[in-house]
This record gives sequence, structure tokens and C-alpha cells, in this order.
Amino acid sequence: MGMERIRDLVVKLRVFSRLDEGERKEVRISECVESVLTILQHKFDGRIEVTTHFGHPDLVDCYPSLLNQAIMNLVANAIDAIEDRGEISISTGADADGYVIMVADTGRGIPPEVRDRIFEPFFTTKPVGQGTGLGLSISYSIVERHQGVLEILPRTGGGTLAVIRLPLESSHPSG
Repeated sequence: MGMERIRDLVVKLRVFSRLDEGERKEVRISECVESVLTILQHKFDGRIEVTTHFGHPDLVDCYPSLLNQAIMNLVANAIDAIEDRGEISISTGADADGYVIMVADTGRGIPPEVRDRIFEPFFTTKPVGQGTGLGLSISYSIVERHQGVLEILPRTGGGTLAVIRLPLESSHPSG
């Protein structure tokens, strides 16, 4: 059973890193999310329940390794925002305005007085030594490179809702 878990982790790490893929291509977003969850599984520590809902379409034209990094940053932030027990919900799919990836958590949320600064490089609300302040800044840049939009919103009932919105049909420049 241990070998099976190691094999699964190696496969998910390969999906996540996609080191050989520096160009845009169609990828299954469900695979991207599952690889991120496998990599971060040790941080859930039995205290965080994660639910996923993968809508359609599942294939999206993107820079796979970059989009994986943006999703990883959002999920890692959600984990860090939950101090004791909580939930993270990840949903994907298309709507009338494009392709949407949402990461919702039941954590402490973002104080309104710092909301305008969250995408600034090196800005963090985490204690010293626990965050670089680069995760949201990097994610914002990655989503922009995909001609998309990243929003961080208060979640109804407490917590945070991170929304990546990408165009389904893009007229992307190469590179």
C-alpha cells in the first residue's frame, strides 16, 4: 500500500510540474487540481475537509505548469487561513463569461483594511517566517498572462473565495 501511495504521488508530481511543457496546451483542470491536492495533502492533517466539483468543459488551453502554480498558491493560502478545523471547496467549469476556477475556504478571511494590498509583492498578513508575501502576487501575474482575472472576495458565511476567470477562446501571443 505504501508503494502504491508513492507511485501515485510521483505521478501527481509529474502532472503538477509539467517540466517539459513551457508552451500552451490543453490540459484537464481536474488533473491539475488533483495533483495540487495530493502534494498538499499532508497539510490537511485531518483537520480540513476538501470537496471538489469539476464542471464542463474539463479541458482548458493554458500554460500548464504556471496554472498549476497559481492553483497551488490559492489552495495553500486557504489551508493557512484555517486555524483549527474547516473546509475548502474547489469548483471548476464554464459559465457565460469564460472558464472559472473557485477556491473557497472557511478560514479567518482577509481584513478589509488590507484587501487593497493583497496582490503586492512581499505583502503578507502571516506571522514573520510563515509567508513570503509572493503567492498571490505570482498567482495574479500568472492569471494575467492567461488574459484572465483573479479576484479574492469575502465568502458568504466567513472565509475567502478566490476566483480565477479565464477566457475559453483566447487570442494568446506565443511565448
